[in-house]
Amino acid sequence: MLVLGLLSPSLPVLSFLPWHSGLVEQPSMLDKFIHAFLFLVQTVLFARPGALPTGRSVAGAVLASGILSVATEAMQAPIPTRSADWGDLIANFCGVFLGVSWVLFRARRGRLGGNSPV
Repeated sequence: MLVLGLLSPSLPVLSFLPWHSGLVEQPSMLDKFIHAFLFLVQTVLFARPGALPTGRSVAGAVLASGILSVATEAMQAPIPTRSADWGDLIANFCGVFLGVSWVLFRARRGRLGGNSPV
């Protein structure tokens, strides 16, 4: 997550990268898809058995991902070159929802004779 976060076009240090030339000036929905994708992956990884010290891996994954989502947006508010964005927060929670949906789908499929849960 950190690597993709560092490639954000709003970071002036990395604006010299060739693929940032058009993105720096124009806001894009790509940012929201990246937020959703990263939180989807994070939630799926958190939901693995034994990934969190809680007994319920899916509930723990939702809680941990939700807290991280709110915390990352709140930490950006006081930084002059960054901004907390409701759209990012919504995209983060969409990713959490999609990640949990994927985990529950795979778990149900596993109980019905499919592959492993995650």
